[in-house]
Amino acid sequence: MHAHLHRTIFRNSVLRAEQHTVRFLSPTIALVHVNWEMTGAEALPGWEVRAVRHGLMTLVLVEENGQWLITAAHNTDIVPLTMPN
Repeated sequence: MHAHLHRTIFRNSVLRAEQHTVRFLSPTIALVHVNWEMTGAEALPGWEVRAVRHGLMTLVLVEENGQWLITAAHNTDIVPLTMPN
């Protein structure tokens, strides 16, 4: 599915990591949060895309044989909300 998305609506997009945090849960397990910014995404019918999107990616990394591998990942848009008074 990612390959299809990157051939279509994300083909002209640019994703930039803004900041990240790493918390080691053990010497071989790390929890990583990455704040990102994306420009250039194309809209789908019924989906209004902001010119600049922001989001948060959460990753669980496990070190195996000297390499850090992604074991789990979650990615979400940060959508600004206006709260009622």
